[in-house]
Amino acid sequence: MPVAIPAIMPTSIFMYNGMLAMFPFGLIFILLPIKLIGIYFIEKQIYTNNAFFSKTIYERDISFSCNASGNA
Repeated sequence: MPVAIPAIMPTSIFMYNGMLAMFPFGLIFILLPIKLIGIYFIEKQIYTNNAFFSKTIYERDISFSCNASGNA
């Protein structure tokens, strides 16, 4: 009978019980990947939409020197 219980019960119940059993660590293991994925997508959006990050170092240097000398 104990072998048949995992097949009947959904895995989410076991995940929840394990999360409660090792309280802080379960939350960290569940929330940390979500946070890292979110940070990755935010930074990806910044780097693709911002002209400063999408330029190469050479182009960035030229644009800064032009702005500083006044002939932008």
